[in-house]
Amino acid sequence: MLIKKIVIILAISLFALGCAKKFDTPQMADFDLKTFKVSSSKGLLLLYVQNSKNEYKFSLVNALGAPEARRVLKDGSFKKLGFLPPNSAYNELFIKVLEMIKDEKKEQKFMIGDQYYEVESVDLR
Repeated sequence: MLIKKIVIILAISLFALGCAKKFDTPQMADFDLKTFKVSSSKGLLLLYVQNSKNEYKFSLVNALGAPEARRVLKDGSFKKLGFLPPNSAYNELFIKVLEMIKDEKKEQKFMIGDQYYEVESVDLR
């Protein structure tokens, strides 16, 4: 009976791990930090993308500097940084921005779910 319970728990655990959404990370040239202005119905946001050691760190902040999302993309999976509420639309936005960087585009418009985003590269130096 105990073995049956262990097998069921193990099967459920493996199934749950397999359900995590994986993203195809675009292959691109190295960069240290890129900054983007993101306009949406939530207002103006700033997105910082940092490339370090085979991972990408994303910090999305509102006009007051308060964080909206902080994530790390490593091996095709996002992990939260901090205690911000999850928003999977931001994960898709971050992948689209990585594609912008790869294609060397300065601005682009995206529709993710029911949210419209205008993203523009910004040079803060």
